[in-house]
Amino acid sequence: MTELERARAFTWANDDAGADRLERWAHGTAVLTPSLDQLWDGNYLRVEGEPDVDARGLAAECERVLGGAGAAHRAVAVGDPATGRRLHAGFTALGWQADRLVLMFLRGLPAPRPAGPAVEEVALDELGELRHELHAAQFASGAEVARQVSERDARIRRVGNTRWFAVRARGRAVASCALLERDGLAEVDDVGTLPGHRGRGHARALVTAAAAEARTAGADVFLGAYLDDWPQRFYRRLGFEPVGMVHRFRFHGAFTPGSPQGNI
Repeated sequence: MTELERARAFTWANDDAGADRLERWAHGTAVLTPSLDQLWDGNYLRVEGEPDVDARGLAAECERVLGGAGAAHRAVAVGDPATGRRLHAGFTALGWQADRLVLMFLRGLPAPRPAGPAVEEVALDELGELRHELHAAQFASGAEVARQVSERDARIRRVGNTRWFAVRARGRAVASCALLERDGLAEVDDVGTLPGHRGRGHARALVTAAAAEARTAGADVFLGAYLDDWPQRFYRRLGFEPVGMVHRFRFHGAFTPGSPQGNI
């Protein structure tokens, strides 16, 4: 498998572990989680391979499958980069949001900065207050989304080894990240710092420490970051190199291709 295929399979296995059920559809897998109906990663159609499909046809399939399962939105994830690029214009013409998730592998190992913040491995139950505050800052839609994210995370932890790392200030955790390890591959995930403690090197220290632990265990290290957002540039500076991307297309609520909203 290529590095892109390994990372894509790893992240999709996480989605599968977090789902209520999986169903086959014409061009891949439907990830369905009615119990976590607000989550994009829990409710979407996965396009596998390189099918000859168009955006309007996929939107109709989303309405049929996701709408029938009671999802609060419509979403498609495309694993093949060329297929994703081909579909991009069609989905944006329909008014869908387009995200490009860049999968990046670590080359070398970033060196800790002298006098940088101390990082320690912690148990998840030590991070309850921090994660609550991070979720409140991240999810403007409220506590229910944060609750569903936490529930999905708990499901994923059952299928692999998840370790947590934190930086403290005055004894209190103010930044953390997760390291998910499985089958010789490790993903650095959920990197977050409280707003009042940003700009102090906490994220760099966390990613560096987690990556070093994974490398010590003999695992390759990767992460995902959005192409159009600043973190992927930060991760490049730490030595993460893009190996490909997953295209994701999303629409809030139900979608009717013939409606004014569906023809933006």
